[in-house]
Amino acid sequence: MRYSIVLLCLAFLPAAAMAADQAAKQDQDSPKGPVTIKQLAAKADYIGLLQVDDTNYETMRGIPSKGHAELKTLVTYRHPGIGRVPPGKVEVYEEGFGDEKCYYPQRRNEGRRYLAFLKKRQGKDGYTGSRPGCMLPVYVTRDNSYALRYPVPGLEIPDKSVIKKIQFADPDAYVKAGDQLSYARTDSLVDQDLLEQTDDGDYYYTHGIYLRDLRPAIEAEMKPEKTRSLP
Repeated sequence: MRYSIVLLCLAFLPAAAMAADQAAKQDQDSPKGPVTIKQLAAKADYIGLLQVDDTNYETMRGIPSKGHAELKTLVTYRHPGIGRVPPGKVEVYEEGFGDEKCYYPQRRNEGRRYLAFLKKRQGKDGYTGSRPGCMLPVYVTRDNSYALRYPVPGLEIPDKSVIKKIQFADPDAYVKAGDQLSYARTDSLVDQDLLEQTDDGDYYYTHGIYLRDLRPAIEAEMKPEKTRSLP
Protein backbone atom coordinates (compact mmCIF):
# COMPACT_ATOMS: atom_id res chain seq x y z
CA MET A 1 0.00 0.00 0.00
CA ARG A 2 2.80 2.41 0.96
CA TYR A 3 4.63 1.59 -2.31
CA SER A 4 1.50 2.41 -4.32
CA ILE A 5 1.16 5.77 -2.59
CA VAL A 6 4.80 6.62 -3.37
CA LEU A 7 4.30 5.76 -7.05
CA LEU A 8 1.15 7.88 -7.16
CA CYS A 9 3.00 10.86 -5.67
CA LEU A 10 5.87 10.49 -8.14
CA ALA A 11 3.43 10.35 -11.05
CA PHE A 12 1.75 13.53 -9.81
CA LEU A 13 4.95 15.58 -9.49
CA PRO A 14 5.48 16.40 -13.22
CA ALA A 15 1.88 17.55 -13.61
CA ALA A 16 2.11 19.64 -10.45
CA ALA A 17 5.38 21.20 -11.62
CA MET A 18 3.89 22.04 -15.01
CA ALA A 19 0.85 23.61 -13.37
CA ALA A 20 3.12 25.65 -11.09
CA ASP A 21 5.18 26.84 -14.09
CA GLN A 22 2.03 27.88 -15.95
CA ALA A 23 0.70 29.69 -12.87
CA ALA A 24 4.03 31.48 -12.41
CA LYS A 25 4.10 32.59 -16.07
CA GLN A 26 0.54 33.85 -15.88
CA ASP A 27 1.36 35.68 -12.65
CA GLN A 28 4.26 37.40 -14.44
CA ASP A 29 1.97 38.43 -17.30
CA SER A 30 -0.81 39.62 -14.98
CA PRO A 31 -0.76 43.23 -13.80
CA LYS A 32 0.27 43.96 -10.22
CA GLY A 33 -2.22 46.57 -9.09
CA PRO A 34 -3.98 49.21 -11.22
CA VAL A 35 -2.93 49.61 -14.86
CA THR A 36 -3.34 52.42 -17.38
CA ILE A 37 -4.87 52.34 -20.85
CA LYS A 38 -1.40 52.93 -22.32
CA GLN A 39 -0.02 49.89 -20.49
CA LEU A 40 -2.89 47.71 -21.70
CA ALA A 41 -2.53 48.96 -25.29
CA ALA A 42 1.23 48.35 -25.31
CA LYS A 43 0.74 44.60 -24.76
CA ALA A 44 -2.42 44.00 -26.81
CA ASP A 45 -2.63 42.35 -30.24
CA TYR A 46 -6.32 43.19 -30.54
CA ILE A 47 -8.21 46.18 -29.16
CA GLY A 48 -11.90 46.54 -29.77
CA LEU A 49 -15.35 47.41 -28.52
CA LEU A 50 -17.06 44.02 -28.26
CA GLN A 51 -20.53 42.75 -27.44
CA VAL A 52 -21.22 39.33 -25.93
CA ASP A 53 -22.96 37.10 -28.46
CA ASP A 54 -22.57 33.62 -26.94
CA THR A 55 -20.63 31.78 -24.25
CA ASN A 56 -19.57 28.15 -24.23
CA TYR A 57 -18.01 27.30 -20.87
CA GLU A 58 -17.53 24.10 -18.93
CA THR A 59 -18.41 24.59 -15.28
CA MET A 60 -17.54 23.08 -11.92
CA ARG A 61 -20.18 23.63 -9.25
CA GLY A 62 -21.66 26.39 -11.36
CA ILE A 63 -18.35 28.24 -11.82
CA PRO A 64 -16.80 28.51 -15.32
CA SER A 65 -13.62 26.44 -15.60
CA LYS A 66 -12.83 26.24 -19.32
CA GLY A 67 -14.14 27.31 -22.71
CA HIS A 68 -14.62 30.37 -24.88
CA ALA A 69 -16.90 33.29 -25.59
CA GLU A 70 -17.97 34.66 -28.96
CA LEU A 71 -18.16 38.43 -29.14
CA LYS A 72 -19.37 40.70 -31.93
CA THR A 73 -17.00 43.46 -32.96
CA LEU A 74 -18.73 46.83 -32.77
CA VAL A 75 -15.54 48.85 -33.31
CA THR A 76 -12.05 47.51 -34.00
CA TYR A 77 -9.19 49.77 -32.95
CA ARG A 78 -6.32 47.33 -33.55
CA HIS A 79 -6.08 43.90 -35.13
CA PRO A 80 -3.12 41.62 -35.88
CA GLY A 81 -1.51 41.79 -39.31
CA ILE A 82 -1.30 44.47 -41.95
CA GLY A 83 -4.14 44.70 -44.46
CA ARG A 84 -6.29 42.06 -42.80
CA VAL A 85 -10.01 42.77 -42.55
CA PRO A 86 -11.09 42.90 -38.90
CA PRO A 87 -13.33 39.91 -38.11
CA GLY A 88 -17.04 40.31 -37.43
CA LYS A 89 -16.59 38.20 -34.31
CA VAL A 90 -13.72 37.29 -32.04
CA GLU A 91 -13.40 34.27 -29.79
CA VAL A 92 -11.80 34.66 -26.37
CA TYR A 93 -10.58 31.47 -24.67
CA GLU A 94 -10.03 30.87 -20.97
CA GLU A 95 -9.16 28.03 -18.64
CA GLY A 96 -8.80 27.66 -14.88
CA PHE A 97 -9.92 29.68 -11.89
CA GLY A 98 -8.98 33.04 -10.42
CA ASP A 99 -10.08 36.66 -10.20
CA GLU A 100 -7.89 37.57 -13.19
CA LYS A 101 -9.59 35.05 -15.47
CA CYS A 102 -11.58 36.38 -18.41
CA TYR A 103 -14.98 34.67 -18.35
CA TYR A 104 -17.70 36.78 -19.93
CA PRO A 105 -21.25 36.71 -18.52
CA GLN A 106 -23.94 34.81 -20.36
CA ARG A 107 -25.78 36.87 -22.92
CA ARG A 108 -29.06 38.38 -21.86
CA ASN A 109 -31.11 40.76 -23.94
CA GLU A 110 -28.74 42.37 -26.47
CA GLY A 111 -25.51 41.38 -24.68
CA ARG A 112 -23.08 43.34 -22.54
CA ARG A 113 -20.44 45.56 -24.18
CA TYR A 114 -16.77 45.66 -23.29
CA LEU A 115 -13.63 47.48 -24.28
CA ALA A 116 -11.18 44.60 -24.65
CA PHE A 117 -7.39 44.40 -24.85
CA LEU A 118 -6.51 40.87 -26.00
CA LYS A 119 -3.51 38.73 -26.90
CA LYS A 120 -3.34 36.21 -29.76
CA ARG A 121 -3.12 32.57 -28.71
CA GLN A 122 0.21 31.02 -29.63
CA GLY A 123 -0.23 28.64 -32.56
CA LYS A 124 -4.02 28.68 -32.26
CA ASP A 125 -6.97 30.73 -33.43
CA GLY A 126 -8.66 33.17 -31.10
CA TYR A 127 -7.48 35.33 -28.24
CA THR A 128 -6.86 35.30 -24.52
CA GLY A 129 -6.92 38.05 -21.94
CA SER A 130 -6.78 38.84 -18.27
CA ARG A 131 -8.68 41.28 -16.12
CA PRO A 132 -9.17 44.13 -16.04
CA GLY A 133 -8.07 44.73 -19.62
CA CYS A 134 -9.99 41.92 -21.31
CA MET A 135 -13.40 43.19 -20.23
CA LEU A 136 -13.78 46.84 -19.29
CA PRO A 137 -17.57 47.38 -19.12
CA VAL A 138 -18.90 49.94 -21.59
CA TYR A 139 -22.31 51.61 -21.33
CA VAL A 140 -24.56 53.65 -23.59
CA THR A 141 -25.05 57.26 -22.56
CA ARG A 142 -28.08 59.50 -23.01
CA ASP A 143 -26.30 61.33 -25.83
CA ASN A 144 -25.92 57.97 -27.67
CA SER A 145 -22.21 57.59 -27.02
CA TYR A 146 -20.16 54.85 -25.39
CA ALA A 147 -18.45 55.38 -22.06
CA LEU A 148 -16.83 53.63 -19.12
CA ARG A 149 -18.25 54.26 -15.68
CA TYR A 150 -15.88 55.91 -13.24
CA PRO A 151 -14.19 54.67 -11.15
CA VAL A 152 -13.17 51.56 -13.11
CA PRO A 153 -11.87 48.77 -10.84
CA GLY A 154 -8.25 47.94 -11.66
CA LEU A 155 -7.82 50.88 -14.06
CA GLU A 156 -5.75 53.96 -13.28
CA ILE A 157 -6.60 57.21 -15.07
CA PRO A 158 -3.55 59.54 -14.95
CA ASP A 159 -5.28 62.29 -16.97
CA LYS A 160 -8.22 63.24 -14.76
CA SER A 161 -9.51 65.72 -17.36
CA VAL A 162 -11.11 62.81 -19.29
CA ILE A 163 -13.38 62.04 -16.30
CA LYS A 164 -16.66 63.83 -16.93
CA LYS A 165 -20.15 64.00 -15.53
CA ILE A 166 -22.22 61.64 -17.67
CA GLN A 167 -25.84 60.52 -17.75
CA PHE A 168 -26.00 56.83 -18.54
CA ALA A 169 -29.00 55.40 -20.40
CA ASP A 170 -27.87 51.78 -20.16
CA PRO A 171 -29.85 49.76 -17.55
CA ASP A 172 -26.67 47.82 -16.73
CA ALA A 173 -25.09 51.05 -15.48
CA TYR A 174 -27.24 50.85 -12.34
CA VAL A 175 -26.10 48.86 -9.31
CA LYS A 176 -27.49 47.62 -6.01
CA ALA A 177 -25.73 48.17 -2.70
CA GLY A 178 -24.71 44.90 -1.11
CA ASP A 179 -25.01 43.11 -4.47
CA GLN A 180 -22.61 44.51 -7.08
CA LEU A 181 -21.03 46.86 -4.53
CA SER A 182 -20.32 46.46 -0.84
CA TYR A 183 -22.16 48.82 1.49
CA ALA A 184 -18.86 50.41 2.53
CA ARG A 185 -17.85 50.98 -1.10
CA THR A 186 -21.29 52.39 -1.89
CA ASP A 187 -21.09 54.88 0.99
CA SER A 188 -17.59 55.92 -0.11
CA LEU A 189 -18.67 56.61 -3.71
CA VAL A 190 -21.76 58.50 -2.53
CA ASP A 191 -19.58 60.71 -0.31
CA GLN A 192 -17.40 61.49 -3.37
CA ASP A 193 -20.50 62.39 -5.46
CA LEU A 194 -19.63 59.53 -7.84
CA LEU A 195 -22.79 57.59 -7.01
CA GLU A 196 -26.37 58.72 -6.47
CA GLN A 197 -29.45 56.85 -5.34
CA THR A 198 -32.63 56.52 -7.37
CA ASP A 199 -36.16 56.62 -5.97
CA ASP A 200 -36.39 52.81 -6.09
CA GLY A 201 -33.22 52.34 -4.06
CA ASP A 202 -30.78 51.49 -6.85
CA TYR A 203 -27.64 53.52 -7.45
CA TYR A 204 -26.25 55.04 -10.63
CA TYR A 205 -22.79 56.33 -11.49
CA THR A 206 -22.57 60.06 -12.10
CA HIS A 207 -19.20 60.17 -13.87
CA GLY A 208 -17.52 58.30 -16.67
CA ILE A 209 -15.01 58.38 -19.50
CA TYR A 210 -16.11 58.62 -23.13
CA LEU A 211 -14.32 56.12 -25.35
CA ARG A 212 -13.45 58.92 -27.76
CA ASP A 213 -11.48 60.60 -24.96
CA LEU A 214 -9.33 57.49 -24.60
CA ARG A 215 -8.01 57.94 -28.16
CA PRO A 216 -4.68 59.56 -27.20
CA ALA A 217 -3.93 56.86 -24.62
CA ILE A 218 -4.73 54.01 -27.03
CA GLU A 219 -3.14 55.46 -30.15
CA ALA A 220 0.05 56.40 -28.27
CA GLU A 221 1.02 52.72 -28.32
CA MET A 222 -0.31 51.89 -31.81
CA LYS A 223 1.52 51.58 -35.12
CA PRO A 224 -0.03 53.69 -37.92
CA GLU A 225 -0.92 50.68 -40.10
CA LYS A 226 -2.94 49.14 -37.27
CA THR A 227 -4.80 52.25 -36.18
CA ARG A 228 -8.49 52.83 -36.90
CA SER A 229 -10.46 55.91 -35.97
CA LEU A 230 -12.19 55.76 -32.62
CA PRO A 231 -15.87 56.59 -32.08
